[in-house]
Amino acid sequence: WLFGDNVEDVLGRGKALTLYLVAGLVGVLAHIVAFPTNTTPLVGASGAVAGLMGAYLVLFPRIRVWVVWFFFPVRLQATTYILIWIGLQFLGMLLGQRDIAWWAHIGGFMAGALLALMLRDGSRDRDLVKAAQSARPRRAQAWERPGHASGRRYAPRSAPRED
Repeated sequence: WLFGDNVEDVLGRGKALTLYLVAGLVGVLAHIVAFPTNTTPLVGASGAVAGLMGAYLVLFPRIRVWVVWFFFPVRLQATTYILIWIGLQFLGMLLGQRDIAWWAHIGGFMAGALLALMLRDGSRDRDLVKAAQSARPRRAQAWERPGHASGRRYAPRSAPRED
C-alpha cells in the first residue's frame, strides 16, 4: 500500500501490473533455484511486493517515509528503509530461518528494480524533477506531525521565516 500506489502513479496501471506479476514470478524462480529439492509449498506474494519495493527505490530514492520502529514513528529516507529491509533479508538467510522464502524476496526485489529502470518514462522523470525543484520546502503543519493529538499548534522553536 505504501509503495504500490506510487509506483502505479509513475508507471501507469498496465506497466505496474506487469512489474508486479513478473517480480512475483522471478521471486518464485529465485526460491526454486536456491532450494531445488524443497517440497514445502510456496504461498504468498512476497516476491511481488518486494518487486514493488525495488521499483520504489529506483523511482523515488530520496522520498522520506514514516515507519514505526519499536513503537516510535521515525521518518527515514526510502533508500535507508529499503536497505535496512534488504539487510534483514540476508540476516534471516544467514540465521538459517528456512520457513520464509528469503530468496523470493531478494529475487523479486531485484526484478522490480530492473523492471522499473526499463519501464519508467524519461519525460515523466524530467517533469517530476522540475516540479520538485520549483516546490518551496515548507514546515509541516501541527496536524501533520507525529504524536499530535489536539488542534493546538506547537510553539515555534525558532524565529518565523520571512517571505
